[in-house]
Amino acid sequence: MSAGCRRQCKCGRTFYHHDRDDYDWDPGEFEGLEADPNATSLDYTVETLTIAGTEYCMDCDCWHGQARMIKGWLDHHARHVAQYLTLEKQRKQAEADASPVVADALIAEQRKEGK
Repeated sequence: MSAGCRRQCKCGRTFYHHDRDDYDWDPGEFEGLEADPNATSLDYTVETLTIAGTEYCMDCDCWHGQARMIKGWLDHHARHVAQYLTLEKQRKQAEADASPVVADALIAEQRKEGK
């Protein structure tokens, strides 16, 4: 996620935070947004989210269909997703368990050196 005073959604709509004084707008930029029928003023910073590599504005509704499709896929494959996440957790835990502990290695090194 990212945020800012002005963002353009994948669908082409522009969203902007209407607080003129909190940002360093270019000359005429804020007035242009106010006059643009495709620009939407917000009372807060414009946030974005990324779905399948595409960035959307949170306040836009164009991404809802994509999110519903992903949710439907997850719901339909919930058992397989849960199995995958369980196996992935076990794999990562085994990797972490096999990794050397830096503090222990430093202590052992210092003992060898007589410190």
